[in-house]
Amino acid sequence: MTKWDLKAKDCSPFDEIKTKTGENNLSKIIEEFITQSKNCYLKFAKNDKDDEPVALFDYKQNSWIAGRYIGKMTFLFEKHFINVEISPRFGDTSLIKMLETIHNIKIPKNKTGKENTKEETWVEKIIGLIWLKQLADANRFGLPRTNIRKTFKGFVLKGRLNVRESMKPFFHNKNIVSEYYMKHFDETIFQILSQAYKILSKNFLSIPSDSANDAINHLKTNEIPFRKISESEYKKIKYKSIYISFKKVVDLSWLVINNKSAFFDSNSGSKNSFGLFIDMAEIWELYLVRIIKDNFSDWKILTQKKYSVYQDQFYKRSIRPDIIMKKGNKIVVFDAKWKKMSFIKSDFDRSDFFQINTYISYLKNQKEYDVIAGGLLYPLEKDFGDIQKKHSVNWLNDNSTNFIVDGIQMIKNDTNNECYFKIGEFVDRMKGILNV
Repeated sequence: MTKWDLKAKDCSPFDEIKTKTGENNLSKIIEEFITQSKNCYLKFAKNDKDDEPVALFDYKQNSWIAGRYIGKMTFLFEKHFINVEISPRFGDTSLIKMLETIHNIKIPKNKTGKENTKEETWVEKIIGLIWLKQLADANRFGLPRTNIRKTFKGFVLKGRLNVRESMKPFFHNKNIVSEYYMKHFDETIFQILSQAYKILSKNFLSIPSDSANDAINHLKTNEIPFRKISESEYKKIKYKSIYISFKKVVDLSWLVINNKSAFFDSNSGSKNSFGLFIDMAEIWELYLVRIIKDNFSDWKILTQKKYSVYQDQFYKRSIRPDIIMKKGNKIVVFDAKWKKMSFIKSDFDRSDFFQINTYISYLKNQKEYDVIAGGLLYPLEKDFGDIQKKHSVNWLNDNSTNFIVDGIQMIKNDTNNECYFKIGEFVDRMKGILNV
């Protein structure tokens, strides 16, 4: 079978597919890609961001563009393997830097001073990074264990006496049969984590933390023979309350195991399709929250706080601003947007505008709050320039509240594949809004 490559940067047009296919066929390929990718999103933050397709048709540009997700996928289309790759538009090092900040880790560099990563394997390495973080977070009480019933024959009693089973051996050799329970690693969970570790470990970007290392040592040294886990066994996993935090890393491990050949090897595997996509909108929000927390420690930072509206009506809803800064009765409300922002009118989405204004309006109507500012935060693709063109001192003609469009400028250097973040300038502008 032939292989066709379909590539794009997030929020950018797809490259021309490397085949003689016409435009009509390209549309069919991308439509099939959208359908196949619906169950391939990796979520690692609880938020209220709506799922959107990995690709959409931009009528203004008259072309197909990638959405906010990055990742890879292989699927079968009319006897051809389609290899799709959507990579970070600011470069893979920008993604690594954001993940370093979010998870408070440092990824080691190689002798040349560059991150120890290769362009062709960046997705695998990011998944390895996320897997290690999820394993460390989950391993508070050790790997999940379960009670295994054991039977003992002998002159002494272990656990509970089994009268019925003891009768015959007692008369013959004076042995009794007893039953007792032993703590044992949950085999299904253990097998899934162990097999995922063997696949991912060669792609680890960072040294495992102490918590992750403790779990990994058990996975490597425990003598549980390899056994393939069926899908029905995976779906039947029940987590005790103290082990519920393992669900995320087990689910990610299951994805990795069952798509190893198509995703982690160079050859397309026997499966017809596999893909895994990371939501850059989630990463951007988590990154902004970390930057704000680190620089405004005297403000309380709330994320995805839920407010219920129209509770007595059939059209009741909940609204959840991405970021709320609170100090006393002062409130600042932001929505994080992983979209292009070069300070031209077409960059500013109408629905985003109404969404943030709804949040501001709702909070201003709560008498206990003094909303001093609100707005949208983007990864900026151009120098900020004149602040008066991005910050309004009047929110809908109300001069008690500022409305802003802001964010962190991200400058990609194509020569060394580095990305530079103008964090200090963003923090200074924020301090001006907050009168700090």
